Amino acid sequence: MGGIRTPRSVKGAQPLCERYAEIEDAIARIENDRNAAIAKVDIDADGKLEPLLAEKVQLRDKLEPWWRADGAALTEGKRKSIELGGCMIGTRSGKESLGLPKDENAAKSGLGKARWGKALLKTTVSFDKRAIAKALAGRNAAALKDMGFSLVPGAEDFVLERVTQEGTRT
Repeated sequence: MGGIRTPRSVKGAQPLCERYAEIEDAIARIENDRNAAIAKVDIDADGKLEPLLAEKVQLRDKLEPWWRADGAALTEGKRKSIELGGCMIGTRSGKESLGLPKDENAAKSGLGKARWGKALLKTTVSFDKRAIAKALAGRNAAALKDMGFSLVPGAEDFVLERVTQEGTRT
C-alpha cells in the first residue's frame, strides 16, 4: 500500500473514495459468485446424500430391534456392545440427570427453610448496569464514583463505506 498517498484535499480524496467504492463492488460480485457456487455444490451434495441418509435410517430401524432381542446372547451378558461388520453395535447408558419437582418454587422455598437445604441453593448477584449508569447522575453519584463506577464514553471509529446515490461511480 506504499503507492497510495494520503490526500491533502477533497479533490485528492475523491478518487480514493471512488476506488474504494469500486473495490467494494468487486468484492460484492466475487462474494455473490462464491455463494452461488457454494449453493450449487450444496444442492448437488444434498441430492446424493438424501437417499443414503434415508437408507441409513432404515438400516438402524431394522438393526435396533434385532440387537435388543439378540444382543445379550452375542455378548454373553458381559458387554453392552460388540464390533460387527465395521460398526460398533450395542447400547449405551445415558448420563444420569436430576429430576425436578413439578412445583419448583415450592421446592426452592422448602430448601430455603431447611438448614441443610440452604447449601443446595444458589444465589446470583450481578450489576444492573442501566440503573447504575442512571444513578451516576443522581444523589449517590459520589459514592458510586468512590467505588470505581464511571460512565465511559464510546470510542469514535472511522467510517468508510460504499453508498449508492445519484452521480456515484459504479
